[in-house]
Amino acid sequence: MVDRLIALRAKAMSLVATCFANNSDFIHTVSQAFEVFINKRENKPAEQMAKYLDAKLRTSRAVDDAELEKTLQDVLFLFRFTQGKDIFEAFYKRDLAKRLLLNKSASFDAERSMLNKLKDGKSMRWPRLITFVADPGLSYLQSAALASRQSLRSCSRTLSCRRT
Repeated sequence: MVDRLIALRAKAMSLVATCFANNSDFIHTVSQAFEVFINKRENKPAEQMAKYLDAKLRTSRAVDDAELEKTLQDVLFLFRFTQGKDIFEAFYKRDLAKRLLLNKSASFDAERSMLNKLKDGKSMRWPRLITFVADPGLSYLQSAALASRQSLRSCSRTLSCRRT
């Protein structure tokens, strides 16, 4: 879904550039149209964007930095229009923690770049996550500590698991 939205945006912007000489009214209309149809399905686009970014940030070893950066920019363009930013944040945080904990991240620089872009958008609370990625060794330890605390909490809630 996200790939098709990115392709649709590229096609629409190309059309505006060639047919309407980048007229600001047409650019604004394209942006408004994206906002309307992205939010038709409430939280699904936010979830799909987070999963798409997770896949790209996991497997981008074969992709060069410039292409990955363009993909991040395209997703952030779509992200601006979604109203489910809290849903995106929840999925992105969970996926980021998994990537860091399992050491599956393709590039810590790409992770840091994405978090900085999200922070610059001033739409959410990202500074804590940026420190999470600041030092890969430290972030691994922080991820492990967070995961162990969460598993201890879930174990204490069940009757079959006891703390020792």
